[in-house]
Amino acid sequence: MKILAIDSSGMPASAAVVEDGKLIAAYTVNYQKTHSQTLLPMIDELSRAIELDKTTLGAVAVSGGPGSFTGLRIGSATAKGIALALKIPIINVPTLEGLASNFHGCGELICPMMDARRTEVFSGVYTYQDDLSSVSPDKTSLVVLMDQKPVSVEKLCIRLNEMAEKTGKRLILLGDGCVKYRDILNEKLMVPYRIAPLNLLEQRAASVALRAEELLAAGRTETAEEHRPIYLRVSQAERVRSCRLAEKNPIRIRPAEEKDLPRIAVMEKLYFSLPWSEKMLRESLHQAQYTMLVAEDCTDGEFAGYVTLLNAAGEGNIMNVAVSDALRRQGIAGKLLTEAMRRGREQGISDYTLEVRKSNKAAVSLYEGLGFRTEGVRKDYYEQPREDALIMWKRKEN
Repeated sequence: MKILAIDSSGMPASAAVVEDGKLIAAYTVNYQKTHSQTLLPMIDELSRAIELDKTTLGAVAVSGGPGSFTGLRIGSATAKGIALALKIPIINVPTLEGLASNFHGCGELICPMMDARRTEVFSGVYTYQDDLSSVSPDKTSLVVLMDQKPVSVEKLCIRLNEMAEKTGKRLILLGDGCVKYRDILNEKLMVPYRIAPLNLLEQRAASVALRAEELLAAGRTETAEEHRPIYLRVSQAERVRSCRLAEKNPIRIRPAEEKDLPRIAVMEKLYFSLPWSEKMLRESLHQAQYTMLVAEDCTDGEFAGYVTLLNAAGEGNIMNVAVSDALRRQGIAGKLLTEAMRRGREQGISDYTLEVRKSNKAAVSLYEGLGFRTEGVRKDYYEQPREDALIMWKRKEN
């Protein structure tokens, strides 16, 4: 089946035709003209070059978003017009899946980043693995590790550090966002990464077509009437309203679940010299004397931090507390500790203790603000680097 693919989601305008896994033609322009001026003439010129009879097209694929609002509307309107005229289906390819398809078959972590302004990007994380259900051994399938969404560059770096640490895979970054925010990436990414070369850096309709063939095989098509762009972001007025609602309680504290343990284990490795393993965390999660809580940002569901409290014969021992770098200095650690101690009181705990590095002035100040007082010192308690630990207590009378 012949598929016409178009992409006008970003700066480049691009069109391509594929048939049964073969790229017949591709045309990309990345120049300072509006897509309304370039896209239809490109499709006409491409069609003439390959003597395309448009009635032989079986589907039209479009990079459906996220991306430029204007660009997405132009691409979608073009796809709908062609689909209506030819009575063929539309294959709505998520833009970041199309971008990830620039590295089709690659087993590394593929992270497209489209500039969304205000140091945010539209991003997702993908990889490829063998499709064991396929007869052909060289077939591969796209695996979505983090679905496309708007996210701050700093938050994304935290997530990428955690994912790369857990999987042992290298990072490949592509899209205009990784170029614009390269300084932040250099500072915040603690794992090996590389930026895509020029010929694979930005959107290409040929890659949209490649992903479209996979989606078509999976039956993921829609009619022209059903088709809608994937904006991801709501209007500015709706964003303001959502932010005002979220400001009342942007952080949610809840009991930890099995699904949280890999994230917690990675943060343990990142932030502690003697980290708990995922196995240790799992054992603690299912023991009655442990209370394990996590914090998440209710505006986007981002994992923010966690705390573990041990009920040791009626005394509360705060074992671990950590907050992601990108979300620090927002009072999250205090909320985690306060909720953990509230739940501890329900178990009859009145006194709480914890250890902290002597040099960690910010943490000491936080604990003192919650009523903890230093009652002793453990010499050379910490490793990497070796340092004394302050033993702090919050007594019932404090």
